[in-house]
Amino acid sequence: MAVININTIKSWFVTGAKPVQTQFASWLDSFWHKEENLPISSITNLQNVLNQKADIAQVANTNIVLLPPGSTSYNVAEGTLISHITFLNVPAPFVFKMQDVAGPTTIIDDIEISNNDVIDCKKYFGINTELDFIGIDPNTIIRITKG
Repeated sequence: MAVININTIKSWFVTGAKPVQTQFASWLDSFWHKEENLPISSITNLQNVLNQKADIAQVANTNIVLLPPGSTSYNVAEGTLISHITFLNVPAPFVFKMQDVAGPTTIIDDIEISNNDVIDCKKYFGINTELDFIGIDPNTIIRITKG
């Protein structure tokens, strides 16, 4: 059956009206049942919204860096903003320091780190910089969030 305009359907079901079987069927055919799957093409602007989203591989590959367990250094490219540093698999609290190897300028000095701790770094690097992580346990994984 054809899809019928909602105002037409409402006119069939006013007080005192006696809708016929075909009108009732047309009413049902004009709407989605909760058990039916909605085609993506039927959702207004959904494809446009999805096209504007970042690809997960793109975000994962460019914004998050996982260093292997026990890593003691990381090379930061010029023009990079590091927003957060997260420490994973920390077996016991330890004191951590991060410094620029070329400087050596201390960027983060003597912070006690526990498992899943996040350091709010907000550090912009104007030149290529190698960071040295001092005090890292061999089991610790460092997750660097850029941007």
